[in-house]
Amino acid sequence: MSLWSYQMNATKWPVERYRAEVWEGVDIQNWSVGEIRTSTPKTLPRPGDLIVLFFVKSGQSDAGIYGWGTVLRCDECEINFRLATPSDFLKMYPVWDSEVDKIIAALCGKWRQATLFEDKNYSVAKLRKKIAGHVFGGQ
Repeated sequence: MSLWSYQMNATKWPVERYRAEVWEGVDIQNWSVGEIRTSTPKTLPRPGDLIVLFFVKSGQSDAGIYGWGTVLRCDECEINFRLATPSDFLKMYPVWDSEVDKIIAALCGKWRQATLFEDKNYSVAKLRKKIAGHVFGGQ
């Protein structure tokens, strides 16, 4: 299992549109992939891999992790996935603080202008802990 992060562009995909159109448990079909950053050329997300959706601070004021889920299908152009709980909560109260900023920066590495990033730092446990703490308190 791998972790992938999907950087959403607030100019092309405003936060308000995301909140209105994307829901837990619904298959999200045919999202554009754009630039893919991986440690190994031609590596793509596989069914069952985790995906984290986020908006960065640049271009809008409501940065953060807005959802996470499971990859269903991916090719060089498009990705399909299903969001999992607590994604509906996260889109109303996104997770963002200095620690999440550092995790996302590590995921993206030197390539900030891409769409899809492979996790080369094994950040799954850190992100799970941050999301659970954000939703259930204690963090």
